[in-house]
Amino acid sequence: MVLWWGTTIEIQIQVLRNYHRERERITKESHSEFKAKREEVRDMIAGAQPLFRFYRDLLQWLFQTPAADRPASSPPVFRNVMVVLDE
Repeated sequence: MVLWWGTTIEIQIQVLRNYHRERERITKESHSEFKAKREEVRDMIAGAQPLFRFYRDLLQWLFQTPAADRPASSPPVFRNVMVVLDE
């Protein structure tokens, strides 16, 4: 413990490998929280903006649905829009 400018500070000494593991764990948790918050905001926007929801669903359908399954599965639907895949 050190008193520095009127503030008590605790100094900890640990193995560098343990420090890096701890930082990696904290970073992963922070990134997971960030991703969850980002998806929450995107869902909120999609609820308020149907066109945003359509674009998001279309991109997921195009890039996350295997190509072999795409013709069999239905693309997202939006009024006055027709999705046609042409090779």
